[in-house]
Amino acid sequence: MLTIPCDSRNLAHRAARAFLDCVELRANIHITLKKTIPVGAGLGGGSSNAAAVLLALYRLFHASISKDTLYRLAAQLGADVPFFLTGGCMYGTGIGDKLEELPPVLTNEYVVVVAPPIHISTAWAYAKLKIPLTNIQKNTNLKHFFLRGDGHAQWRRSLVNDFEGAIFNAFPVLKAIKKKLYDLGAIYASLTGTGSAVFGVFAHKDLAANGVTYFQVHYPAFLSRPVRFGLHEIDAQEREEGWMVR
Repeated sequence: MLTIPCDSRNLAHRAARAFLDCVELRANIHITLKKTIPVGAGLGGGSSNAAAVLLALYRLFHASISKDTLYRLAAQLGADVPFFLTGGCMYGTGIGDKLEELPPVLTNEYVVVVAPPIHISTAWAYAKLKIPLTNIQKNTNLKHFFLRGDGHAQWRRSLVNDFEGAIFNAFPVLKAIKKKLYDLGAIYASLTGTGSAVFGVFAHKDLAANGVTYFQVHYPAFLSRPVRFGLHEIDAQEREEGWMVR
């Protein structure tokens, strides 16, 4: 079982230290982590913790730093931490830290996440990733794909996680979970990055709830909805309360 470090190795701790160093402030910060997102499941739990700490300190101290600086601090903590500062639907380039907002891809859908107790090393997954060279040009521009609004029918055919080949071979139970999500009515299902969680998108709540009920007999599983919280909401509240952050 994976354990969560409670010292300077923890991303929340590192985020607080990075922020305080940046604004040249000394303060005693007490952070309590109540983990709901499964650890080591490829769901960005640690990165979202780090972003939450940055956002909290940014507001609590009315920090006189630019949002660009805040994003720079986030990127130093992890490639996906900047995303969690904003949330929503983002198109990421670079190492994933260069973000461009897209119209919401998921609006009224429900997401079932299944997280079996399997640990997959990210380094191992990348070492196993083999994308063959080919003379056939087959490029998919994700941004344009979603902007076209092709709908759910195209997702299963066009959105592919290249890690699934090697990981499903090594952990066939994950492949079986994905198949079962489709059997239960998911309109799209995939491995979460390098795993080990698998998620399914459902158009109807009753189907999604049934999926959670089925999987909870075997593995941790939960029902979720797309949410948005980040600098956009803080900006709105700043204006409402009459104070601004540079």
